[in-house]
Amino acid sequence: KEIQAPLALIRASDFLEIGSLQSHEALRDKGVLHFVDTTSQFIETVFTRYVTVFFSHQWLAFGDPDPRGEQYAVMVKAARSIAALEKVPLEDIFLWVDVISISQSCRSVQTLAINSLPCFASLLKYFVTVCPTVKHADTGAVCNKASYHERCWCRAELMSFWARNGTERMFYATGGSGAARRSEVGGEEPEGMALEPMAPEGVTESFVDAIKVFHGSPSCCRLGPAGGGG
Repeated sequence: KEIQAPLALIRASDFLEIGSLQSHEALRDKGVLHFVDTTSQFIETVFTRYVTVFFSHQWLAFGDPDPRGEQYAVMVKAARSIAALEKVPLEDIFLWVDVISISQSCRSVQTLAINSLPCFASLLKYFVTVCPTVKHADTGAVCNKASYHERCWCRAELMSFWARNGTERMFYATGGSGAARRSEVGGEEPEGMALEPMAPEGVTESFVDAIKVFHGSPSCCRLGPAGGGG
């Protein structure tokens, strides 16, 4: 099946090399992005061969998703944790991150990609909410797990992944060490894992409340300056 916009991914090994969250266009021009045009192509060439991760997060400034590099650092730890969990090298992990995977310059293409977010989120193997407790650079507001769950778009991504995949591979990454858990993938997690299971008790009432899309705030900045913002 076709998707409205190409699915753009970056290898975790390349993600660690770039040193910060950079724009889609900058990384496209460096040749480090991998594009998939259909769901069947994704399943055949990526999903069955590699580990895939959808990083969901808030923007920490109006024109920059991560001005102080705080979320990037948490994403790096999370990628390393998934590599340890899956027992694969970082080269065998592909990541989706909004500023990297969605055009920041061409608004028409950007809109198509944003409209495809529910599909993108549902296709990947892992869903990781990146939510360290930090301050928004422009407003001074605290951004954390609670503020993440207030947003409609974040709830839509959560709901889309859960509807297709369940809660088994849904995690929070806050920058700390997540509690060890038993996993079908590889038994006990190594010490110091940077992942916290999002729904350790399965689908509870609080989890259902957290994915009710229209109970969230519509003030999302994915369509703000440069395609993002607080």
